[in-house]
Amino acid sequence: MHPGPAEAIAPVVSNLRDAGHTVKLIGVRNDTPETRNHGGSALLFEQMGVEHNELQTDGCHGDVTRVSLDYASSLFERFTPDRVLVGCSVDRSGEIMCIEDAVILAASRRQIPSVHVVGGWDVWYPRIAGALASRWAVFDEAVAEEMVQRGAPRSKIEITGNPALDAYSTPDLSRRQDVRDRLAIGDERLIAYFGQARTPGSIPDNPRTLRWVVDALGPEDRLIFARHPRDDRDYGDLLTHPDRRLLAVDLPTDQLVYGIDVAVSHFSTMSLKAALLSIPTILVLVDSDIPDRRKDCGGYPLSNIGGAYEVNAEPQLTDLLQQKLSGKASTLRAAVNVDGRATERVAGLVLHQGAA
Repeated sequence: MHPGPAEAIAPVVSNLRDAGHTVKLIGVRNDTPETRNHGGSALLFEQMGVEHNELQTDGCHGDVTRVSLDYASSLFERFTPDRVLVGCSVDRSGEIMCIEDAVILAASRRQIPSVHVVGGWDVWYPRIAGALASRWAVFDEAVAEEMVQRGAPRSKIEITGNPALDAYSTPDLSRRQDVRDRLAIGDERLIAYFGQARTPGSIPDNPRTLRWVVDALGPEDRLIFARHPRDDRDYGDLLTHPDRRLLAVDLPTDQLVYGIDVAVSHFSTMSLKAALLSIPTILVLVDSDIPDRRKDCGGYPLSNIGGAYEVNAEPQLTDLLQQKLSGKASTLRAAVNVDGRATERVAGLVLHQGAA
């Protein structure tokens, strides 16, 4: 359903197709009233040049958080898959029935092996519908432990890394100057604030913490607010203030990140990507940010493993932004299995599944 899980699935789909397998890939758009606050995977597949079908033109209509089992059953009758591969769109309530959930449930009832890719921390939650995949391909050991605490059988979990991050094992850092040239940035320090959307059970307070960053800017700092496409909050004067230090750009975040000097976010995937590029990354985690996750793990994993700086209040952020910061990629890559082989491992898990 969402772009993040789609990004983890796309390299595996391409790998399987290149090996001669037939893959039907389904994405969800987010440009209609029914999909506006969800969806987004179809656009990502399109941008990546990965052939796919769109959910609502494939026979499924209405609310994309209530995909019917009838649709999933008809899909299986038309395509007759031998294996099922899905991403993991976060839903803390457990009540949503998105395309991933519907397909897993249909596969379970038909004893078709399925692989569920869990590409990050605090993503997988038990479903009220109850169906479980045959196997999970998860990001790292912290995700595995988190899932076991939430009721997933450890015997079904395989630590593979996230295929979306394979390119970050040996990133092309020469891209930095091209991005900065396009943005007309010289020696100024370029800070990017990566926003997040509101989801059930998690509402990162971007308007408040973005203001903290704006107020902490020095005269030679430049700030880009990379607004999440599903974030419909009003940022008012923050985005219209006539301040030459605030830049408007139209670069995709995956390109933009190569040109920045500091990344700031609550706990977005982009903060992880920035950290993997050895860009100093600051996580702004206030009391309302994923408290259960931080309690269970004694903090947020990216901070715990030394991959990013963490602040919990405005004065801490202001003080940190005045300091000389350093990247932590070497420590991070080893800790979260970013070695360029996650796609290969997930594809192998799909192909070598036995009976469900």
